[in-house]
Amino acid sequence: TEIVESCSGNYACSEATREYGSIGLITGSCVGNFSCYYLAQGGGYITEVVDSCLGDDACLAAALYYGTIGLITRSCVGHGACGRAAHDSGNIAEIVLSCSKDYACEEAAGNYGVIGSISRSCVGHGACFLAAYDGGNITEIVESCSGNYACSEATREYGSIGLITGSCVGNFSCYYLAQGGGYITEVVDSCLGDDACLAAALYYGTIGLITRSCVGHGACGRAAHDSGNIAEIVLSCSK
Repeated sequence: TEIVESCSGNYACSEATREYGSIGLITGSCVGNFSCYYLAQGGGYITEVVDSCLGDDACLAAALYYGTIGLITRSCVGHGACGRAAHDSGNIAEIVLSCSKDYACEEAAGNYGVIGSISRSCVGHGACFLAAYDGGNITEIVESCSGNYACSEATREYGSIGLITGSCVGNFSCYYLAQGGGYITEVVDSCLGDDACLAAALYYGTIGLITRSCVGHGACGRAAHDSGNIAEIVLSCSK
């Protein structure tokens, strides 16, 4: 039912629910590099991860291959901490106040993974790089993904993100955002920094609305270049 203030050391909780196992709550636990690696891999199920999984690559591929995690909060801190977290058809309902340091959420929902909401999370260089790559889906990114190249190539290769708001702050932060067939419904108060939205919808990418976003030198240069599509740009693209 629960793991409380337990499981310390590298790989401490790795593969904990592999092959359809389940854990109700993990709190104050799983400390060490790769500590929650493959945590719910292969059909495992975790209801909640709180104040846990601390170390480099801590939540790497945590819900890989049809794994499910309900909520990750104040957890997964370290370089690449949430990389490929829901990769390969995994599912994470919500990530809150989690996933810090460079490349924290790289390919988090890649290869048809699903993440409902990323909120106040994913901080560092390239934090949400390729976040919904290759058919992945993220419903919303809210006040998250800070650092240079933070959201670059986020939906590359037919990934999709519903809403990006108050997010993606840094130079080149939304570079190639929907490149190569990616789809973004709405970008609001986001993508702040030089060249922030450079080539954002390049090569058949699609963005519905960009509003109060893309602020910085050359911010919207080549935004819909090479058969890209942006429906509307409002109060955006400054400097």
